[in-house]
Amino acid sequence: MQFGTWARFLGLCTAATAVIGCDSGATTGDGAAGSGATTGDGAAGSAAKKVVSLTTGNSKVVDGGKFFTPLDNGTSTVALFSEQKDIWTLRNGTAAEITVDSITVKTEAGTMAEEFQVYNNAIPSVAAELTGIKVAAGATYLFQIRFYPVAGGDRKAVVSLGYDGSKKLTFALTGKGQTGAKFFSAGTLAWQKLGGSAIGDDLTSAGVTDAAGTTYYSANVGQLIDGFAYDVLVAAVGPDGSAVWTKVFNGPNKDFSPDSGQNDETGGTGGSLSLGADGSLYVAASISPVPQNNQFIAAVFKLNPKTGDVVWQKAYRNAKHPATVSHSATTYGVDASGPLVLLTGVTDADSKILFAALDPATGGLKGSAALEIVKTINDRGYAIRRDGKGGAYIGGVTTSAGALVIHLKGADAGAVSIDWVQNLGLGKGSNINSIDVDADGNAYLSMDRRGAATAFSVGKMDLTGKLAWTKTWVGNGGDRENTAFVRVVGTTVLAGGRMGIPNYDTTQGDGALLALNTADGATLWSTFHFSGKGADEIVDHRVKGASLVGKTLTIVTQAYSGKDNGVRYAGYWYDGEGEIKADTIDVMAITDAVAEKQAEANMVDCKDYGSWKSPPVSWVWQDASAKKNGKSPDADVMVTTFQLK
Repeated sequence: MQFGTWARFLGLCTAATAVIGCDSGATTGDGAAGSGATTGDGAAGSAAKKVVSLTTGNSKVVDGGKFFTPLDNGTSTVALFSEQKDIWTLRNGTAAEITVDSITVKTEAGTMAEEFQVYNNAIPSVAAELTGIKVAAGATYLFQIRFYPVAGGDRKAVVSLGYDGSKKLTFALTGKGQTGAKFFSAGTLAWQKLGGSAIGDDLTSAGVTDAAGTTYYSANVGQLIDGFAYDVLVAAVGPDGSAVWTKVFNGPNKDFSPDSGQNDETGGTGGSLSLGADGSLYVAASISPVPQNNQFIAAVFKLNPKTGDVVWQKAYRNAKHPATVSHSATTYGVDASGPLVLLTGVTDADSKILFAALDPATGGLKGSAALEIVKTINDRGYAIRRDGKGGAYIGGVTTSAGALVIHLKGADAGAVSIDWVQNLGLGKGSNINSIDVDADGNAYLSMDRRGAATAFSVGKMDLTGKLAWTKTWVGNGGDRENTAFVRVVGTTVLAGGRMGIPNYDTTQGDGALLALNTADGATLWSTFHFSGKGADEIVDHRVKGASLVGKTLTIVTQAYSGKDNGVRYAGYWYDGEGEIKADTIDVMAITDAVAEKQAEANMVDCKDYGSWKSPPVSWVWQDASAKKNGKSPDADVMVTTFQLK
């Protein structure tokens, strides 16, 4: 490449450059180099008007004109979260030096500011304010306009080049996003914030919102205080997104809310937080009393919702069985909506499903049972929810039969018996990880369907154990589709998790939220969070909780940053894509399950195992768009609110 060509490419042909190869002859119109003057549109004539012009490739724009990027053909598309850069040439075809006051691009309504940006023509080019640029008579100046679509269809902006104080050249610029992605149309974004630390993974467990609009979230935070294993973090966020309080339960060993997936891919279950009938906040967790971190006791904490101060903290123990590896107890779910605080998990009595009922005032044990669904098989309870009629549902898994739902009688009194147990044919390794109920006592199930291929499914089951409907959100058919929680608000069912939607992130999965009608499962709306799929952007997102208070929708998400990703972290929420179809699931009764009373069970104080502390300064609550230090792996809690239309 000749030096003059390089000079043009680098944008060096300005008044400050006197180099061979820069246009030196007076030019007009297109400003083509040569001793003969050219006219405004290239026509010959010495009396032609000399002009300032803009060209890219073989295209030229005039003041008030338009350009379509790339290629100016009106049809070319650019993939979402990828860039198209056009090199623009400013030609000073006048007989005098000009001063470029500014080169700006302003997006139109509905187009994000980041979708069109002015870049310099350095190597590498970067976004820059191009002002005060001197361009000699007959010389050129090169710059770039970057098109970076974050939604599908036509994206629009206006480019303005101002020079010599009062002169301006303006044109319309359009690009087309490759997919049909549309920003979430059912609501308007109010705010989106992140809580996390750059020193370790912060795995989101659950999120709930009270009637006043305060949102509470929990997470397993790694290495936050003492650099060892996990601690349990719980926080409150005001309706405006402000941090109200943040607390961490820190013991000498591993303290966490266990993941029902059994592989530490995320925090606790969607039912590991519960707002009580008394307004208090209840947190289900598991504490290791010994340094080995493979022995646990099943814990529950009652916190003051206004301050985060602990009211009581209890751990379930069976005095007959010491805390050994074979007799470890864990807590997955808690429900404090009724007269007693109900817990489920795994007992320390041969890995049976835990049921425990506590006095909400004192944390004292009012009743407990070990539920054996299939003999000699590892059974786990992941979710518990009162039916509003004195009984309760437990969702979970039994190793041989898979996903199961248990209906108990007498839960509100603390003395339970098994009404029925249903095994759902969801595939090996599948489970029920969250349950909610409606006013009639019907159960809504978050179906965590696992295997070589996974699925995002939610269903409705009546008080007799019959499935009324099941809906599945169909993605790419891979293993990145899971539900994490279900919640009922009036006649709306909210189900969240992650989806591998074609054309988006099918490698790690995008956080996804689905709203259905309680009566028949009809789709009301759906949305997913996408932050790109480039090397610096591809991440694992999961919606772990959602609440609807009036028209305010709050979404609690686990968000990972990509490798060195400081730009795409916040991402965007889009209208859901893909089919949401009716599904047929086989249900088979298990008739030989038994509930064994735990006569030796009691509750011990957790103060001997750890204490509640304020988080260190490394924990930061900030606007999602403000995070610029993303490193992989680095998971954060993300809270988003929309005002539904």
